Amino acid sequence: MKKILLSTSIFALITIGLVSTAKAQIPATRVPLGTVVSAAVPATPTAAPTSTVTTSIVEVLDLAVTSQTTSNFDFSNITTLDKGITNTNAVDFMFRSNKPWFVSIKADGANFTGGDASTPMPATTLQYSFTGVNTFTPLTETATFLGGSTAQARGAGTFSLDYKMNPGYNYGPGNYSLGITYTITNQ
Repeated sequence: MKKILLSTSIFALITIGLVSTAKAQIPATRVPLGTVVSAAVPATPTAAPTSTVTTSIVEVLDLAVTSQTTSNFDFSNITTLDKGITNTNAVDFMFRSNKPWFVSIKADGANFTGGDASTPMPATTLQYSFTGVNTFTPLTETATFLGGSTAQARGAGTFSLDYKMNPGYNYGPGNYSLGITYTITNQ
């Protein structure tokens, strides 16, 4: 009998080991045979992924005359010499700037060239104004900011200038010419 008891004890020990091992692997609900069961692993919080984008933007201060580069004043009759001539939209401009900007205007010389040499016509005979403003400023060979000392906002757009001239009877007959320089700057 001892042998039988010993066999039973070994069998009971093996059965207990199998039962406790099997319980650790069986989930609380019944799962069909052959189904793989895995326990959900809680996610551990991590820092959000990041990336960096870099760029380089060049300084843009661009000014172009878009209409005409020559503004003609025809004083071929007494009426125009008496009253003068205003050329509305004499020059149209396109600007592009990614900085606050100013546009300056200046005569390329103190006097017009050509015409009657004995009576040189000064650059101040020509006056300019923003189109529609009708407040004219005499042109000089010193660069002057259009619109005063307030910088214009960055961006792109257009503007126009009117020219006015009234030489009267102060200068001899002839063909006169004057170069004008426009400069866009951020200061």
